[in-house]
Amino acid sequence: ACHGTDGYSSGDMPAIDGMPAEEIVKAMRGYREGLKAATVMDRHAKGYSDEEIAQLADYLSKLGKKR
Repeated sequence: ACHGTDGYSSGDMPAIDGMPAEEIVKAMRGYREGLKAATVMDRHAKGYSDEEIAQLADYLSKLGKKR
C-alpha cells in the first residue's frame, strides 16, 4: 500500500514500478540484513526468502513506469 497500486506511487513514497530487478533485490536484502536504514521496510523484508524477493523484484520490474 505504501508504494501504491502495482508499485506506482503518486504520493511521498517512491514508485517502484519498472525499477530494475537487481536494484529491488539489493534493497530488499539490505533491509532484511539491517544494512539499509528503514522505518518499516526492514520489518517487511525479514518476512521474505531470497526466492520470494527475486520473484517480487521480477514482477515489479516488468510493470513498467506509469508516469
